Amino acid sequence: MENPDEIRNIAHDFDGAIEGQQIEKIISRFTDDCIIEFPGGAVRGKEGARRWIEWMFSHFARIRFEPVTIMVDGNTFFEEYVFQGTFHNGSTVRSRQAEVLEFEGGRIRAMRIFFDRMDFADALEDGMLTRFIVRKLFERFTPEFD
Repeated sequence: MENPDEIRNIAHDFDGAIEGQQIEKIISRFTDDCIIEFPGGAVRGKEGARRWIEWMFSHFARIRFEPVTIMVDGNTFFEEYVFQGTFHNGSTVRSRQAEVLEFEGGRIRAMRIFFDRMDFADALEDGMLTRFIVRKLFERFTPEFD
């Protein structure tokens, strides 16, 4: 069983490493056989983690996390937060997200990230056709309440 205070400190340090784009420090926080799951995919192992983090940094010039709720239960860390990202072209995005980290021996064995991919659609709009498609997707998949 992991120490809850230690888990909080490791998770806080992990977020700081992402905000600071410290790739090696980020990778060192994962177990060799880790899994990272996110909407639309998953990667395994430290090489998968490296591909994921390099992909993220290839799109975002700046990343910030604004914690909303943090809970620790056993070896599991849960955080609801607001992701704030600045793309390399200067456009920005805010997305309310959640992550679940499962720890083993002081390292992250599993990471599950939950967010609405449509949060990123507006920021990626770069032309009339793209704006039209995004608008139609929002209209189609946004529930209407009476």
